[in-house]
Amino acid sequence: MTDWKRASETGREGALFCKATEVVYGGDGLSNTLSYAMNTFFDLVKEHNFRPAQKCQSTDWYPACMVRPESRTSHVSNSKIIFVSELGHQSDGYTHPSIRTRDNYFGLDGSTSPDLRHGGKNALMFDLHVELVTPQKVAKELYLY
Repeated sequence: MTDWKRASETGREGALFCKATEVVYGGDGLSNTLSYAMNTFFDLVKEHNFRPAQKCQSTDWYPACMVRPESRTSHVSNSKIIFVSELGHQSDGYTHPSIRTRDNYFGLDGSTSPDLRHGGKNALMFDLHVELVTPQKVAKELYLY
């Protein structure tokens, strides 16, 4: 990518974009609205020993962890762990690239719009199958009950 305009457009092409996404544009005609974000895995690592994992980003706001395809926890099956899913945007249209908590995921903490554009959220699970996820099915650590 050579410029931000092209980079922002790429996030709204092909498999990276859901056509039902409400895209918010700024006064400059650009948008930071994306359709999908990835689980940070932090709460699953911290609360349920999801391993192997390594903290890769630590901020004052919320840490993220790198995990591997062979990462596991005895607490929940990989088929129940959210990997990539739809995430709402902030009022200015910005979509954060990571899903941090259940409340963030469903817009309950006020940081994002709820974005239930399909009556739930399409989620790519950690075992790579896709599932429709609704709020009552999701634990704080971003896995399905």
